[in-house]
Amino acid sequence: MTGFTHLVVGGGSIVAIYVNHPEWMKNFNEIGVFLGSFLGSLFPDVDLPTSKISTLVKNPFFSIFFSHRGFWHSLSAVIIVDFLFTFLLRFLMNIDFNFFVSFIIFFSMCYLLHIFFDMIGSKGVKLFYPFCKRNFSFPFTKWFKNKTPLEFLILLIYLLIVFEGLR
Repeated sequence: MTGFTHLVVGGGSIVAIYVNHPEWMKNFNEIGVFLGSFLGSLFPDVDLPTSKISTLVKNPFFSIFFSHRGFWHSLSAVIIVDFLFTFLLRFLMNIDFNFFVSFIIFFSMCYLLHIFFDMIGSKGVKLFYPFCKRNFSFPFTKWFKNKTPLEFLILLIYLLIVFEGLR
């Protein structure tokens, strides 16, 4: 999937929640929701030098030690990155609690959506890395390629399901 697709999936999911269940969102900090969703949608591709997030975070560490769709596309990474953001935002920067909770929840949700949608690709992801180095993908998507009309169709179907399912 492309960075644009991941942003639409994350952003579309948040908009669907706002539109269909505004009462769920009333206690969240909107800036925290937006930033968490934006970064969570793109962060797993931090190891890919040509990704949108890599242009923002210019640090070779992310790609030197880890292959694309390896560690950063694993459940271990979600947990570790959440702990790092918790330490950074809450303890070092003493960020407002409501902003912090909003950021972490929506960052994690969009991070997991990114991983889920990359499992639709033919290469899959190392979901349980470092405990298991096998790539996991959905069996019906072995022939799927990025940047094709099929990617757009999958995105459209997802958004329709999300908007209808949350009503």
